[in-house]
Amino acid sequence: MIHLSKDRAICIEAKLESGEGHYPSKPSEEVIFKQRGLEKFTQTSIQKYMMEELLGIETNFVFLVQKSNVSSDSHDVITWQKVFSNLDTANFHP
Repeated sequence: MIHLSKDRAICIEAKLESGEGHYPSKPSEEVIFKQRGLEKFTQTSIQKYMMEELLGIETNFVFLVQKSNVSSDSHDVITWQKVFSNLDTANFHP
């Protein structure tokens, strides 16, 4: 999470090997959700709800991923390769 101002932020979900988390994630939690009539939800849907609905902060959401075949209806998708290719490494030690 990067706060750009009091009412604006960027939320970056950085992934390398695993996919997006879903809840409930444990069988015992699934039983509770089923008993309460609750549906599963994603990690990023929680982030979106917290930032925009609870806190009222306008937020851009980004998935940082390894493979370019990932897509999202709710997030911008950027590959690690693209991010690293934009770094200025001129003064880095080899």
